[in-house]
Amino acid sequence: MGWQDRDYSHPWERWESRQSFQHNRPRLPRRSPLVMGLIGAHLMAWVLMLMFQSDASGAGIPQRLAISAESAAPHAILTHPYSTVSPFDVLFTSLLLYLLGAHVVERIGTRAALLTYLAGNLAAGLAGLIVARGAPGLALLPLNSPTGALSAWLMALWLVARFEGVVLGGRFVPARTLISVVFVAATLLMLAFNRAGGAMLACASIGGLAGAPLGASIGRLLASLGRPRLRLRVEEQEPARPRATRRGAAAVRPSVPDRVAEADAPRPGAEPDVQDVPDIDDILEKIRREGRAALTPAEIERLEAATQALQRRSSRR
Repeated sequence: MGWQDRDYSHPWERWESRQSFQHNRPRLPRRSPLVMGLIGAHLMAWVLMLMFQSDASGAGIPQRLAISAESAAPHAILTHPYSTVSPFDVLFTSLLLYLLGAHVVERIGTRAALLTYLAGNLAAGLAGLIVARGAPGLALLPLNSPTGALSAWLMALWLVARFEGVVLGGRFVPARTLISVVFVAATLLMLAFNRAGGAMLACASIGGLAGAPLGASIGRLLASLGRPRLRLRVEEQEPARPRATRRGAAAVRPSVPDRVAEADAPRPGAEPDVQDVPDIDDILEKIRREGRAALTPAEIERLEAATQALQRRSSRR
């Protein structure tokens, strides 16, 4: 059985609609090597922070790597996501990374998800450092978790979830509305927990939102460096054909041009249903594995050519 006979050989719009319908079903996220690696890195850093914590007075290495009113060093912009010593914080962070990360990787790809994670942490660390140095009274709670990365992943999901949603209580709720409510509720809870200390965490969360477009921009820039330049193809103009006389005229309706009639006519000795459709098994597998955003311009062109060929084949039938 060839790929033309499989279920995903229909036009791209139908295949994409079926995939989006499957995404709307409630299910656990798939495991991703990137997400599991990030969770492992946070757990290993937590163990190291426990080993090098000197005492309970706040004079240990974890306090120097975090961002707070007592410690606001520039290197904490990079180290603050891995400086927690609380088991509740590291377990809560791992749970959020698992729930959000797999969906982000599935929709924007592994590389874009990693760049968004890094950009979100950098933006949140910079915002927290500005607050800790400019207004130390608002930095009572330390910034020692990947708050910016989680905010950036939420923003990435908000950007791609244009036509998705969930059913809550028998009512369809758009995914963008649900993500916005979750982010606003989490920010208000941080402010209500500690009005002064939660202000820096709220600023870090808002700053981390910039990590999603920043990571996407860096990903496009890196992808464009090794991408060949596209050249427009100029089709050769066909020579003018002499007018056919009444005796030698073809039996074609006057409203149908000769070029359309010849294109629809089957070619002798060939099967148009099979030969005019290129093979896109590798492209469909790449979309399932990394997402459509990882396709190169050449692969997108092959995918569109296959879609048009399949549409022509269905119209002939």
